[in-house]
Amino acid sequence: MNTKETIVMKQGRSSASVVLGSLFLMGSTAASLVLAGTKLGLYTHAPGCGLDSGCDAVANGPWGSVPVLMWPVSFIGVAWFVSLLVSWIGSISSLKSFVYLVRIGVLGSVGFFVVMFFVGHFCVWCAVAHMCNICFWLVVEFSRRKSCCSGGASVGYTFVHFLFLFISISAILWIVQFFVGATRGVVEEEAGKKNIQKIIQGTSDQSTLSLLDSSHTIGPKDAPVKIVIFTDYQCPDCKSYEVKLIKVVEDRDDVSLSVKHFPMCADCNTFMNGRTMHGNACWAARASEAAAILGGDDGWERMHHWLFEEGGRFTDKTFSADLVRLGFNPTEFISLMMGDKTLQLVKEDVDDAINLGISFTPMIFINGVEYLWYYKGQQEPIASLVDRAARAISVGGAGVVAPPSADDKMFEDWRRGKVFAVPGNDGLGWRGQGDVRVVMWGDYQESFTRELYGEIRSLAQKNENVTYAFRYFPIDDSCNGGVSGYLNKYEGSCYLSKLVEAVGVVGGDDKRWNIHDWIITQPSPVNLDLATSQAALVAGVGVQTIKDVMDSAEVSNRMRVDILSKNQVDSRGIPKLTIDGRLVPKWKSGTVGAPDLLQGIVDDVGSTGSNK
Repeated sequence: MNTKETIVMKQGRSSASVVLGSLFLMGSTAASLVLAGTKLGLYTHAPGCGLDSGCDAVANGPWGSVPVLMWPVSFIGVAWFVSLLVSWIGSISSLKSFVYLVRIGVLGSVGFFVVMFFVGHFCVWCAVAHMCNICFWLVVEFSRRKSCCSGGASVGYTFVHFLFLFISISAILWIVQFFVGATRGVVEEEAGKKNIQKIIQGTSDQSTLSLLDSSHTIGPKDAPVKIVIFTDYQCPDCKSYEVKLIKVVEDRDDVSLSVKHFPMCADCNTFMNGRTMHGNACWAARASEAAAILGGDDGWERMHHWLFEEGGRFTDKTFSADLVRLGFNPTEFISLMMGDKTLQLVKEDVDDAINLGISFTPMIFINGVEYLWYYKGQQEPIASLVDRAARAISVGGAGVVAPPSADDKMFEDWRRGKVFAVPGNDGLGWRGQGDVRVVMWGDYQESFTRELYGEIRSLAQKNENVTYAFRYFPIDDSCNGGVSGYLNKYEGSCYLSKLVEAVGVVGGDDKRWNIHDWIITQPSPVNLDLATSQAALVAGVGVQTIKDVMDSAEVSNRMRVDILSKNQVDSRGIPKLTIDGRLVPKWKSGTVGAPDLLQGIVDDVGSTGSNK
């Protein structure tokens, strides 16, 4: 590009428009990078977006990837916006030709808003990315109208240069994704292999076998290979595995598929503790039970397949006509579906699931052994695995075995979990000198945080090989925007976290732990003035000095790293706990107390070696 063309570009833009446009593109790029983080393994869900949130549904649903290529749309966003940003700042294209690229991009943004509207999910990070892109388009159009010159590089040259940038950035993202996936896959591959051997060989425990009993079975009931799925008719992954499992059953005469309910809806599932992710899931499960009562196995199977085809959704306006097409009397069916009998049948399945430690769907068991489908990329395809299991049984291998109980699963879920390399661990103020590292995230005023911290401190006192650290995750949106959707917030928790960190900056780790222990034992809500005076006393400085340090960039950065690291491990709720780098999904239950579980995990790490 010659000097004249560059001047033409610059003459069409004021300094203010360049800065403003750059800021909008940076916003689009940052939001796209947040969404891309889920695909790069940085965290399970984007910050502020939990399981089945709008972000989760859009970014991980059908609109989250390019069909066939399976290339994440968030990667396209990153490459697109960075390429625009480089072009805009670098003035490498004429404004006249550059505007065509911007218009193409804004059409994509408008289209994405239309998609979010029709699928009924709002993705906040998607909205930020596309709103910033639309604002950038307005800046470009305004600059073009104010331009006093025309000409510049040809449209063809502009597009070729942009395409080079776009492909280069996409290639970098692919390389990063490849290496992240390869690293993450090492642990999951080993766990996946062990899971396959369990399915093929079986074990001898029969204590929980009855929890897999189901009244709804597709295929021969005496099949040597028995698959049981706990499902939710509104769960996308359930629908995906339903298709795969039905094909396996249809292709073979030695496999059966039994279906049990675990709707992610508080109306019939006590595990949800009042939360509802899938609003019609309980009614869908009750509809399948009503179909079984009125139409037997054939009636249930018709309804079962129809419910998955409809995504578990139906309305009062259309349901009667749907029932007629399915061969049922609408009045009789709806009366039965809304009665206590169907609700009780669904709740019985839910109780079985809870006793097996199930907390999400689908949960699949092959001959009593959990199929770890969520170890993506490392688990053997289910059709191949079923074939191997059937061949093993034909030559004298074990048949159906009992899965672990909910209590045993608590330990198993930790043991087979992946090891997290979370940011900031190396700079933590550890307490203890042992090789078994325990890290918890919590809020100083939240009751379960206080309870778990007491358990960890007691554990460390009993085990010299335990060292532990506390990381901040205040449920207070004055410093943690990701908790804006939480029902219960704790005003002042950001202040307390900064206060403790400030004491650490001023006086070191010992004094930091001193004020930490003092705050966590105070009645909640904690008196902030009293806490500030105590912190100044512990640190040996004035109150104003402590407050100045609390407002420093150093304290803010440490807070930010703690919050991000927690979301990388698990974005749902607090407190969160890792031992030896692996998440402890549940640290207590109705029958197993935290001391027994945590001691068992520490003993296991001590006998098998630490991941440190």
